[in-house]
Amino acid sequence: MNEETKNDEKNLFEDFDVQEPYVIKETKVSPVDKQQRKEIGLKLAFAGIGSVLFFVLFLFFFAVNARFVFGGEPQDVMQAIENGEFVKDEHVTVNVNAVLENYAFTKHRINGIIPIGTDQHYMIRLENNAIVSLKVKNKRIIHKLDDIQEKTWDCMNGYSKTLPTGVKIQGRISTIHPEVEGYYSTVLSFLGLSDSDIPIYYVEIDTTETKGKAIVEILLLFALSVACVFSALQLYKKMKQSK
Repeated sequence: MNEETKNDEKNLFEDFDVQEPYVIKETKVSPVDKQQRKEIGLKLAFAGIGSVLFFVLFLFFFAVNARFVFGGEPQDVMQAIENGEFVKDEHVTVNVNAVLENYAFTKHRINGIIPIGTDQHYMIRLENNAIVSLKVKNKRIIHKLDDIQEKTWDCMNGYSKTLPTGVKIQGRISTIHPEVEGYYSTVLSFLGLSDSDIPIYYVEIDTTETKGKAIVEILLLFALSVACVFSALQLYKKMKQSK
């Protein structure tokens, strides 16, 4: 190969701009540190426990209130007594036409400061002359019961021959608060009423437990259980991605 050919080859290679090959650098995702993983795990545990707890409460409330919410009108209180179903958590309908006393009231406050309502407790007489307590919050019903109480005593004192027209109320049978039960017993003694003479029930027909309230409670518990499940799935996905 002569000198001229060598120079041509040299010039040929010099015409190209030879560069270093382009290397794509890998971007490393920094793993979540142990403290963050611990926090995610703790949140995941709480979300899991919450979802189970709220779902169990949802099933309980649904089972207790299903017949009341989705069924027809609750059975009459007298029928419940005859059938042996005048027990705690059963819903009944009562026609109140004899009120002996508005024997107590309970005030509800948030943090003991902000008032959110007052419940009135009435002592009523049923058709079989049995005595039972009635808890009411609705102002319209309270005014009606106060009127019935006045007319009941007019009848008992001989000023009237018939009891007043009653008011139909639905409620859930519940226990009486211990403090309220003390007033209940005191008024019974004052009126000279004893369970040796007439049936006296130491339970309360709670009319504040309405169908609307039961539906809201059921839906709220279901929504909370779903929210906890969704939160748990999101946290689990985040933890899995961090590995």
